[in-house]
Amino acid sequence: MFEKSVTPPPLPLPPARRTTSPHSPPSNFAVDEEGAALPVLNVGCFNESDNYWKETAQRHGFRVRSFSAPDRQDDVYLSVYERVHLTSEQLLLADPHLKTANEKLRMPASSIAQPDDGITSIMNVRRVQRHIVKDATAVFVVCHFTAKGKISGEPAWGTQMAIDANIPVFAFDQLVNAWKIYDNGKFRTVDEPGLPSSSTPRPTTYACLGSPFLVKTGRDAIVKLIEKIVVEREEVAKVAQVANATTYCKVNEKEK
Repeated sequence: MFEKSVTPPPLPLPPARRTTSPHSPPSNFAVDEEGAALPVLNVGCFNESDNYWKETAQRHGFRVRSFSAPDRQDDVYLSVYERVHLTSEQLLLADPHLKTANEKLRMPASSIAQPDDGITSIMNVRRVQRHIVKDATAVFVVCHFTAKGKISGEPAWGTQMAIDANIPVFAFDQLVNAWKIYDNGKFRTVDEPGLPSSSTPRPTTYACLGSPFLVKTGRDAIVKLIEKIVVEREEVAKVAQVANATTYCKVNEKEK
């Protein structure tokens, strides 16, 4: 049995642990003992993909924020992760963005219609996706594509809302085992999903969406992506350590 919990408004990110290094990451990063920036992962709590994103990321030391709706607080996938319970009022704030996304996807109005008996679970899934992606610096989606090159099924709405907000989107096509980037109005295949280069700030938050039908290629893609981010974090830490050592030596030379 799951413990029933009160639904508070979502909390802000806790303050990052500080280091004394002049090359420390910005304060809106979570920071490990070595001073390396730890990404925050925003996910839902609705399907197998959400669960796999959470488990894989948490295993590698990421902060994981699991977004839920009032009618899904006892969802089987909502377990030990940092919970962000969205109120009904907060969910309704997503509706203008959801309507725009629905029109651009050329989906029937019934796809986002609210029946007379209140807010439905399927509507909440799409509303929650807006809150998952809206503050992200990059969005990663594991999904299937249609023959027309569009994302199929539930992740389509969250992906479109990210595109509308000019957030970089990378989508993994489970059928052809390939990553794609949204570029100039369409998805094109790339060797691997991009991450910011060392000359630009790294994303503080990654939003992750996924198909309810996760297959082996999708699971492998999630693991490889998380490991890629971890390797980048380690490289950033090494650069910072070298810079700190150099600064320390220069200060000591001046004091002599």
